[in-house]
Amino acid sequence: MAIFWVVTFILIVSPTVAFVVLCVGILTTTCRSRVRWPPVVYWAWWPSVRFWSCVLALVLGMKIGNYLWENQFEPYQQMMRLQAYNNVNPSEVQGVRLQDAGIALFNETAGVDRGRTGCLKNGPTYCIAPIVKGGQIMQGNEADGQFDLFMAGTDCCSCPGEFRCGQWDMPSPVLGGVRIVDSTDNQFYKLAAEAWSGLYGKPVRRPIFFKWVADPVKAWGNLRSNGVKFEALALLCIPLGLVLLMFIANGLIRLLNTYGWAAPMEAPLPPPGLGRMMSAKFLPNMHRHQQDAEAQQGSWTNPDPKYVIL
Repeated sequence: MAIFWVVTFILIVSPTVAFVVLCVGILTTTCRSRVRWPPVVYWAWWPSVRFWSCVLALVLGMKIGNYLWENQFEPYQQMMRLQAYNNVNPSEVQGVRLQDAGIALFNETAGVDRGRTGCLKNGPTYCIAPIVKGGQIMQGNEADGQFDLFMAGTDCCSCPGEFRCGQWDMPSPVLGGVRIVDSTDNQFYKLAAEAWSGLYGKPVRRPIFFKWVADPVKAWGNLRSNGVKFEALALLCIPLGLVLLMFIANGLIRLLNTYGWAAPMEAPLPPPGLGRMMSAKFLPNMHRHQQDAEAQQGSWTNPDPKYVIL
């Protein structure tokens, strides 16, 4: 924990405080005198680059972390807590018996009636299609007079229209599915199931929704492995991108210095007091330059008394 806070201070707090002290110095200098912008650009360059680089790294880290958790690691953990079912017969098994299902492999008679689609439009189009014996709804191929098992997906049907969600076009010896565990998506799929029940006059009691995959066991394992690969790629590429950004920033400040748009002249430091003390800590180069400039100016205004000007 101590290492975490030290790293956080170095990477986030320190650049932020330095940037704030710099802004205060620029504002106070602007209020007290006429500001020359070449030194402001010069001295503000690297504190600003450090600050915005930290902001960029923080935002990217949060975005990538949230994406990996919500789309890879959390579904993997949720599937791990659920059960795997094999040789499921949709004409005999009701939804109430599969409430703890995470992975389902159906028997060789199961199929998806892709022509009898249910759908709901709420931004995305939520599409469902029943899993039934023989792949078509017929009298007597439902489990105890009800339909509870559905394949589901978003934006993969014309509402109503042919169901083309997941790996519907990938041949496999048996039908397989991975449970859709997102609570928000499940609410909309349930509404689509209610609409489907009303449209076709078929009872739905405890609907369960699966994503159509040819090999659900492999798909479950890929959630974690792909997440780890993406995480490793992010840890490699983001630092390299920040290093490249530093090279670009260094080239730009050299170019600005060459054309006189940035120059290491008087430093826009805060007035003496707490601000000046913080600048010594967080902006040491600027503070040292200002001290040297003030010392040199003092040597000219207070000449050595042993020299006499005649």
